[in-house]
Amino acid sequence: MARQKFLVSVATAAAISSVAVFGISAHAGQVQTAKPTLTISMFAFSKLSVKAGTKFMVVNKDNADHTFHVAGTKLDPVVKAGSSVQVTAPSKPAKYKVTCDFHPSMHGVLTVTK
Repeated sequence: MARQKFLVSVATAAAISSVAVFGISAHAGQVQTAKPTLTISMFAFSKLSVKAGTKFMVVNKDNADHTFHVAGTKLDPVVKAGSSVQVTAPSKPAKYKVTCDFHPSMHGVLTVTK
């Protein structure tokens, strides 16, 4: 009996850990996944492809502030060092050039689909 309780405890802990690691949570029968994420790391933008109008996170893993300037749009938030911001993808599908106002050598592409 004690072994069964131990195994149930281990299984429960593993399930909780999986939820924390993968950003999945269940509420009233719904399963939600984490928002798409574009990462800034080592003064470079990761690639991201999202549907038009989708909310996504921009995460800055550097120790310097950056901007997330999406060419041809008004999207240009400051992303403080070690923090993140939520943004909404443009409504027009296209490949958008991404730059940092503070560091002109930083370039990337945000792909927006239908």
